[in-house]
Amino acid sequence: MEDSDAENEDDEGTTGVSRVYISSLVATISLRSQDGDNLGERLDEPLKISFSTSKRPDFVSSDDKLVPSCRFWKPSESGDGGVWSDEGCHVGFSNSTHTQCECYHLTSFAVLMSVRPVETLTESDVIHYMTLIGCSLSIFCLGLMLLVFTAQRLFRSDRNIIHMNLALSLMIGQLLFLVAIERTETEIVCKVIGMSLHFCFLGSFFWMLNEGMYLVSKTRSQNSKFLKMPTFLFVGWICPLIVVGITAGVSFESYGTEKQCWLRVDNGGIWAFVGPAIVIVIGVFIFVLYCVLNDEVRRSIMKRSQKSYRSKKFAEKGIQTGFHVQDFRRPHQQNDRLSLIRLFRQSWATSSKSTSNISSG
Repeated sequence: MEDSDAENEDDEGTTGVSRVYISSLVATISLRSQDGDNLGERLDEPLKISFSTSKRPDFVSSDDKLVPSCRFWKPSESGDGGVWSDEGCHVGFSNSTHTQCECYHLTSFAVLMSVRPVETLTESDVIHYMTLIGCSLSIFCLGLMLLVFTAQRLFRSDRNIIHMNLALSLMIGQLLFLVAIERTETEIVCKVIGMSLHFCFLGSFFWMLNEGMYLVSKTRSQNSKFLKMPTFLFVGWICPLIVVGITAGVSFESYGTEKQCWLRVDNGGIWAFVGPAIVIVIGVFIFVLYCVLNDEVRRSIMKRSQKSYRSKKFAEKGIQTGFHVQDFRRPHQQNDRLSLIRLFRQSWATSSKSTSNISSG
């Protein structure tokens, strides 16, 4: 027996279900005094009633989830029909065969069973959880990297500064993506979030471009003087800011959709991110291919590495030789020895600095 009125109830247990049916017999209980007064309108202690709910109708499959709800028949004020209400009643316990109801009044009781399909993970749910786990792990690793670089004072070289800025742009972008990508309640706030995401993720591509430019400066010594840290900072932070500013100025409506605070696809706003990203990726790929195929570049890198290694070994050997000179020489010979030691120390310091520069490249 189905009840359409109960299916329309907006309460816990029946909201959003496809079917609701009466799962038990209807029990009518009343208590009156000798004068005919109804003593069961309000009870101090709940009345506990156990119903058998083992039978399932044909339209309920074994895979469906059943949610019991204790109800009583509440006639309408006009006397024409009524509804199954849960006012003053709740489920005490329930298993596969029985349900115990506890009610604070007496009337006609029954157990209504809500049929709900078994919830399974959809493709969108899987993608959502994979994104959540992946971004969280990435944020943790990027934050750990920044912490290590800062603690070890590795931000003194241009190469490490570029690494840190790339990690910072990625970490901020992913953190903002996790907490604010779906904040579409307020239009202007959503647009600001979309612009911030555009800036951070586009900035990560520009910092990747800086990585390639830095490698160019190390393989081509004549270009080194033009590629200093101010240039890298301008490319990494100012260039994406210019792109975001132009996009917002030309088409502010490109930011924010009904579901996400990101660039719109329907009006082509997404190309303000995809276009520069594709150009940068192609440029970096061409540079890597050039370095792999160009013999001159490979020879230059190998020559610098070998020269640095030989200089360092020579300096270390000279220092060891200088310290093993005996002190039985005459005073002017001892002064010569001290001068030789100072010379080797300076040579070793210069070699170490050169080795550091080559390795950072």
